[in-house]
Amino acid sequence: MTHANLVSNARQSEAARDGVSEVTAVSSLPRSQDMGLVLSIAGPVALGVPSVLMDPIAFVQRPDRWLGAPAGERA
Repeated sequence: MTHANLVSNARQSEAARDGVSEVTAVSSLPRSQDMGLVLSIAGPVALGVPSVLMDPIAFVQRPDRWLGAPAGERA
């Protein structure tokens, strides 16, 4: 993973926000994998938005937690 990859992904995430100013990222992706690192940590840091990180095991045990998190966090 290169710096250019991270910058490109951050720009794509910014474009996907489509002008929405208050956004919170919610993710249950493992942070040890590239997609989890980019979407759960690097993306929100680069965009300056809050991020709710859910343990992947918690998601597997009760997937409804992930569905409830966005409503509680305005994500």
